[in-house]
Amino acid sequence: MSAPSGPGPLDSSRRMRLRSFLLAVAALFAGAPPSDGATTGALDPLAAAVSARHDATGADTRADRLRRRRLAVLADQIALPRETLADDMRVTRGVGFLLRRWFHRDAEFAPLYVEAVGALTTTADDERRRLAAWTGRLGDPAREESLAARLRGVSGVFVRANRSRGLVSRLWHLRIGCARVEDARKELSLSGDPPPGEPAMPDFALADVNPNSSSFQRNVSPRDFLGMASAWYFGHAT
Repeated sequence: MSAPSGPGPLDSSRRMRLRSFLLAVAALFAGAPPSDGATTGALDPLAAAVSARHDATGADTRADRLRRRRLAVLADQIALPRETLADDMRVTRGVGFLLRRWFHRDAEFAPLYVEAVGALTTTADDERRRLAAWTGRLGDPAREESLAARLRGVSGVFVRANRSRGLVSRLWHLRIGCARVEDARKELSLSGDPPPGEPAMPDFALADVNPNSSSFQRNVSPRDFLGMASAWYFGHAT
């Protein structure tokens, strides 16, 4: 009687080594080691699409099996644990590297990734505004000066993020900016939103129509520049 056909221990060992190697590559692309917990759900739609694609891909041919392995590595990268917004940027940046390498311009994955980066960008902007809202609420000139310096550094990184043409490059700058926001909060012992104070002036937002501006075609509000010197004027012509 002949032995049943199928992969032997050596083949299984090779597959495990290959999977470990691909996971190591994904972790290298991601940058820093992961931490426990999770933050935003920006990558959830992409994770669902990757899982569905993996389940729908057969294993009959070598190409199918390679595609399934790549989808598994992509799913593992998306599922890396994180506990800060900067971690989200790091993990999402690693996802971008894998998509660019294996699923370049995929009709389903590409728009989901764009949406995820957009959601993370909005969340990062909100965190920067929450930090800036502490301006004038610290009750200590030295701490106020430290906060102002921190905000200038954060805003400079966010400007570079807005000027970035590629999504992966934008995430690189946003990760640095979010890490600086977290460092500022720790240094100044700030948690959550500032206590209520004097009511702020009514907010407004106008579209930036300057093609040379980093915020071109985006709505801009004075709230975007809390803690920084800014000048606003309204012109009228007949």
